[in-house]
Amino acid sequence: MDMKPNLYVFFIVLSLSACQKDKYEIPIFEPGPMTYGWAEAKKGNRDWLASAGAYWTGIEPNRFVALGIGTETEEGFIRENLIFGGLLFKESYYPVVSTLENSSNYVARVSYGIFDDDGDVLGDYYELDESKYNWISITAVDSLNNKISGSFQVSFKIATPGGKNNPRNPDKVTFSDGAFEVEIFR
Repeated sequence: MDMKPNLYVFFIVLSLSACQKDKYEIPIFEPGPMTYGWAEAKKGNRDWLASAGAYWTGIEPNRFVALGIGTETEEGFIRENLIFGGLLFKESYYPVVSTLENSSNYVARVSYGIFDDDGDVLGDYYELDESKYNWISITAVDSLNNKISGSFQVSFKIATPGGKNNPRNPDKVTFSDGAFEVEIFR
């Protein structure tokens, strides 16, 4: 029996599989303490749960600075930060723009990053993918308890200068079917 044809097929299959780009699964981290709120979404096509909270600006009575949503490692180190800014303390719907734009006309801003090490090093930074429709909506306001809830959908693409720091991080990240409920800190 001649082994040469089988050997050639083996090397062809091996070389084709080596040429395929590694596809890493979008990482899903732990939500962390949800004492002040939570957020959930589809991150890519996977279920995602995160801790959340919001902060007053103190400048305008009906405006708060940020809705912060984050995940961590099992050891409690920050891994992701998804931050919306420019929101009002009222039921409303906002298109979302990049944080780099001047957006004083009551449109929301957003940023997203993945952290490395013990959570104090920004691993990879993402910018808003403005070719997608990005939005956030506040659907309920509880002024007695300073709470809001709502929904969101945002898409990002890698923007780390010089390329990705961690090759396992995805080139694009989409949060769809998002929902949140948070307490606003004073």
